[in-house]
Amino acid sequence: MKAGRYLPHFPVIEYSLSLDGNFSKFMYIGTIAIGTPSQEFTVIFDTGSSDLWVPSIHCHSPSCLTHNLFNPHKSTTFKLLDNRIDLIYASRRIEGVLGQDVIQFMYIGTIAIGTPPQEFTVIFDTGSSDLWVPSIHCHSPSCLTHNLFNPHKSTTFKLLDNRIDLIYASGSIEGVLGQDVIQIGNLLHFNQTFTLSQKLSKDFFQNVPFDGVLGLGFPSLAIQGTTPLFDNLKNLGLIPYPLFAFYLSSRRENGSVLMFGGVDHSYHTGKLNWVPVSRTHYWQITIGRISMNGEVIACTRGCQAIMDTGTTSLLGPRRHIAKIQTLIRVRPFGSLQHTVPCNITSTLPPLIFTIKGIDYPVPAQAYIYESSQGLCYSTFWNVKQLKNEAETWVLGNVFLKLYFSVYDRENISMHVIVTACKHGCQALVDTGTLSLCGLRSMVTNIHSLIGANLLQDDKFSYVGNINIGTPPQEFQVLFDTGSSGLWVPSIYCQSPSCYKHNSFVPCNSSTFKATNKIFNTNYSSVSIKGYLVYDTVRIGNLVSVAQPFGLSLKEFGFEDVPFDGILGLGYPRPTVTGASPIFDNLMKQGVFSEPVFAFHLSSQKENGSVVMFGGVNRDYYKGELNWVPVSQVGNWHIKVDSISMNGTVVACKRGCQALLDTGTGFLRGPRGPVSKIQKFIHARPIGREHVVSCQSVGTLPPVVFTINGIDYPVPAEAYTQSLSGYCFSNFLVRPPRVNESETWVLELSNPDANTGQADVSETLSPESSIPTRAPSTALEAKEGMCWTLEEGDGSGIHRGCHMGNGTGKVTAENACSSPASPKPVLFNF
Repeated sequence: MKAGRYLPHFPVIEYSLSLDGNFSKFMYIGTIAIGTPSQEFTVIFDTGSSDLWVPSIHCHSPSCLTHNLFNPHKSTTFKLLDNRIDLIYASRRIEGVLGQDVIQFMYIGTIAIGTPPQEFTVIFDTGSSDLWVPSIHCHSPSCLTHNLFNPHKSTTFKLLDNRIDLIYASGSIEGVLGQDVIQIGNLLHFNQTFTLSQKLSKDFFQNVPFDGVLGLGFPSLAIQGTTPLFDNLKNLGLIPYPLFAFYLSSRRENGSVLMFGGVDHSYHTGKLNWVPVSRTHYWQITIGRISMNGEVIACTRGCQAIMDTGTTSLLGPRRHIAKIQTLIRVRPFGSLQHTVPCNITSTLPPLIFTIKGIDYPVPAQAYIYESSQGLCYSTFWNVKQLKNEAETWVLGNVFLKLYFSVYDRENISMHVIVTACKHGCQALVDTGTLSLCGLRSMVTNIHSLIGANLLQDDKFSYVGNINIGTPPQEFQVLFDTGSSGLWVPSIYCQSPSCYKHNSFVPCNSSTFKATNKIFNTNYSSVSIKGYLVYDTVRIGNLVSVAQPFGLSLKEFGFEDVPFDGILGLGYPRPTVTGASPIFDNLMKQGVFSEPVFAFHLSSQKENGSVVMFGGVNRDYYKGELNWVPVSQVGNWHIKVDSISMNGTVVACKRGCQALLDTGTGFLRGPRGPVSKIQKFIHARPIGREHVVSCQSVGTLPPVVFTINGIDYPVPAEAYTQSLSGYCFSNFLVRPPRVNESETWVLELSNPDANTGQADVSETLSPESSIPTRAPSTALEAKEGMCWTLEEGDGSGIHRGCHMGNGTGKVTAENACSSPASPKPVLFNF
């Protein structure tokens, strides 16, 4: 990657981190306070003893239930000591453990695991690649001071038959692997593998203000056979770009931020300097030299450095660290630490790391840490060096909090950006909480066993209500014969359209089941990306238990549609393994008297439109049903004999195919025949649209579709649409497919999404002087239509998606008897 590469500013998923650094307060007014934030207790001030004790939440004695209990998980400054104690008084005996309230400095953030979510604070660690949290089965003393994952309380948890050991520089853990839903802010990954710790080494994890570790290193660092969380987010396309960035602030009030999928450039100043990763195992780079006071004191011939957000200090080889300690005049303090007089800190020289010819100074105020007790500690530590190993340093948060760092995994070019930080800016987004549910209220419209009312909005879109989950969550969906899947938005969807619609909340449904299968659906000009999941779906009184459906995480092109999702009524398609359409599942359950569904679509709101399942309500039409065989099993295809105007065949001269699609509201055909029809009606092109004189609409001839020898006329009032003084032709060109015979798409409804995996349509972009019309405004053409779709031949469904003996049928008749439909009927399926 070359220097000066453009980093996308948005979309960026920003995740706020907290800097732990508070100390306790004590108030002597009959009560005392312990912890940060403080927890109050009443105590006896006893000159007859010398110890302080209070009851804890881990006390199970009956008397503890009547007193305030100390919760160590809620104190950021609590430290557990590995000592069990007994205190014996004249009339009482107390058993417990020793604790100490101390200051800790760590950059930590919150994640959620499971369904419903259980929250944990973790270090986001570039020096490792695994995710682990303590479990309720951990019996090490330090586990008692942390939030523990309870797998029994998560309906989406899966235990894997693997025992593992994780070894860090400061300790080790033993545990088992599991899979569950992981949430970082609004990012969500189903079936992420992680470790549930069951045992921690004696001195590890006791004095830290976090529960676990989330590794952001390379896959080669991860447990064999597992994929790190960031790699899953990257591979599934859940983040816009395969990179993450840290802004670490030493000032608590300014906030620290972890960004996924992009960079918010308001957090830094200056040019971004790209540094190639020298080894794709750690985030490892090459350093040119390390100097102090103009003298090279380490890395004289170049060396390696690991960028590690999980380490607070600067680590290097023993002899080089000893030289630095001598230069800054430290004194040993205990067996491991070194101190300097605090009054000389301002006189100490900076330590300069030269990377790709650019100097990155670390001032003494950064590498010297002043404690609340008034002692100033050196943050330089020795790192064990293997024989013949190249000189290697570890640059922890002492360095990283001074510079804005970006970690780029794009393609095979992996780089690190280091640039001067811009302090004093506020964190823009705090994604530590769940998204809110949909912004729009819903209206209940489902009723009766075999039917659902369809609402018609101002754009003449036909939508109805369904319920998903237990308890039910309501959604408005488009009933679409041009596709076969069901999907709705999830609360984890970050696309702009999702904020305008109701979103499904998995945690609120006791019958929800997640999978790791991808659910991607592409329509002609729009698409969604998400996961395949299972839950109970209700259409009126029809119930499909464990129905597979898609939960969208990204949506493209659905911003202005009047529905939340799409319910496909097409034939089963192998696009998503195991995603059997809801109509097929209901058929298999035997809830229908007949394998039939039907539509009555009205252009008059007050009379309503209806979709019927399992039968046909004859009140909605009159005359006999004319059955038309489905010509291609797999879609609702029928054979058309001809298409004519004024007695002249203008298309389909030798017969052709037509796909019946309730998803959109146009008539689409090959370029040649559509152009011929446009000339017949004197339509003139404006951009990619065609308009006709509104005054001439009443004189234009109908377009007649002849099917099975019966004529079905479409009058000009139906195939044109009036909008803002213009009358648009509803005939659009459908680009042909390879070796495909003449095929038309007769679209019977009209959402913004031009739906159907079987057809590809042109994108409309009329000139600015002409009002833009959404593709979902042409349903005047469909007034009074009655459609019936039947699967099978009455003898049942054979071999899943094959319809009986290939006799799936479309019915048609000549008139509708609904009060809203006095005109002759055009089609019935």
